[in-house]
Amino acid sequence: MPVQKEVKIFDKPNGKAIYSIINDTISENYYNLEISDCRTGWFKVKPSSILDTTKIAGWLKCDNTGIYARNYSKPLVLFELPDINSSIATEIKSYFNEMLQVIECKNGWLFVIIKLKDKIYKGWLSPSDQCPNQYSTCN
Repeated sequence: MPVQKEVKIFDKPNGKAIYSIINDTISENYYNLEISDCRTGWFKVKPSSILDTTKIAGWLKCDNTGIYARNYSKPLVLFELPDINSSIATEIKSYFNEMLQVIECKNGWLFVIIKLKDKIYKGWLSPSDQCPNQYSTCN
């Protein structure tokens, strides 16, 4: 998620904006997004932060979401389908700490895009390789 960008939350996909959120990098107050549903290009989320736990669920455009990987001591594997038994789409052997852009979700899996050294990687990220907490390393 972009650092200092206001992100609007809508009542439904392509609907009316009901409120907005913004990450505060000065006081390190960042929003976590609990995803409960997804539709093409949209996630139904309930935002919460350390200082703000009162937000109601709403919809946001998926291009405003990101997550970190949990691959500290192993290669990061992205799959062709949201299934541990599906084919591997790509394997990134070296550790990196860049945010992954989330495009889609299904049964806890996230379809992500990673841009590393002028190369773009795409695939499904398993729940066990997701680090949704921006305050910790998820070890």
